[in-house]
Amino acid sequence: MDDVKAIVLHECGGPDVLSHEEVPTPQPGPGEALIRVRSVGVNRTLDITIRAGEYPRPVAFPHVLGADPAGVVEAVGADVAGLDRGQRVAVFGGLSCGRCRYCVEGHDEDCVNRRYLGVHQWGGYAQYVVAPATVVFPIPDDLPFADASFIFRHFPTAFGQLEASADVQPGETVLVMGASGGLGLCAIQVAKLVGARVIAAAGGDERLEVAASFGADFTVNYRREDLAARVMEMTEGKGVEVVCENVGDPHLWQGAFNSL
Repeated sequence: MDDVKAIVLHECGGPDVLSHEEVPTPQPGPGEALIRVRSVGVNRTLDITIRAGEYPRPVAFPHVLGADPAGVVEAVGADVAGLDRGQRVAVFGGLSCGRCRYCVEGHDEDCVNRRYLGVHQWGGYAQYVVAPATVVFPIPDDLPFADASFIFRHFPTAFGQLEASADVQPGETVLVMGASGGLGLCAIQVAKLVGARVIAAAGGDERLEVAASFGADFTVNYRREDLAARVMEMTEGKGVEVVCENVGDPHLWQGAFNSL
């Protein structure tokens, strides 16, 4: 296959450092799949942070960003089963090592050597990307590729935060900050799925309308309302058990809601 196009990063800086170039077509090795990319997200905490030079770990140049590509299988390497050429797929960007104790025991979400597509190896800002077959998953024919990229980027984080980290229980109340953003909307749906009540907080009424349409029970515009007072009012003075701030792990709050 001839060279293909990619958005290549040779140094950190503003958007102007992103260069549209020809690169060799990646080839899948054993256990890998070659994906023809149809969509990829622009992620603030990875793509933009890395490009700006603010990521806490060094990135090897030249580099191709893109943690959450979706597309069509073009080819597979040796020892790959369950993926066929032409299959519609999405890629989960978290790459476990497969060798540490947690991976061996089947808990690869706790991998101590976790790497990320678009961070530690070339990602999906390209016509083609190679990824381990273990993180490539078939998607339904009627699911748009862009939606698949969104789902695979944010829903695993939302489930990890609310179920694994916070252990949200039915009947508990979850306050979702930045509720109209990608992760916030996913957090609302996950919290409702496990039977929790959701208070959505955002900085605009239109944003809160979106959050409500995704299942939020209550909404607060923190730019014109006293957030803490409204939360205490909505919960009849009980406060919330979990605050999901859209960044990092959720904070657990016992009893009354005191402050953010």
